[in-house]
Amino acid sequence: YQGITLASIVQREANNAEDQAKVAQIFYNRLHQDIPLGSDVTVQYAVDLVDPNRETYTNNALALEIDSEYNTRKNPGLPYGPIANPGLSALQAAATPDDSMGEYIYFLTGDDGLMYYSITDSEHQQNIVDHCQELCGVAL
Repeated sequence: YQGITLASIVQREANNAEDQAKVAQIFYNRLHQDIPLGSDVTVQYAVDLVDPNRETYTNNALALEIDSEYNTRKNPGLPYGPIANPGLSALQAAATPDDSMGEYIYFLTGDDGLMYYSITDSEHQQNIVDHCQELCGVAL
């Protein structure tokens, strides 16, 4: 069940099998270090459950504060259950993550649709500056 839950998050975070395996490993790294997953797609799911028309959660700052077990920005560990139907590649990624990503903690999807990975927060912040001016500001 936990594997399916993780695969469901991976499914929503990454579009192809290679990136899904990398993202799965990053989530495992975070889980093993007791770092919250910090997944925006889980926050989006939480908001969709209670406020699908965004009448209360009108901006990202409000959305990120939602009191929900699905808010992996605030709560450590996996959420209560799956947030989507994972495909085969996401299930495989959760079962066999890319172990070459063993030190990585951060990822983002850039404005160009490519995934960018980093080990430190300062590298991650630079990736945001270099690659994510539009997508990183999109409302959850």
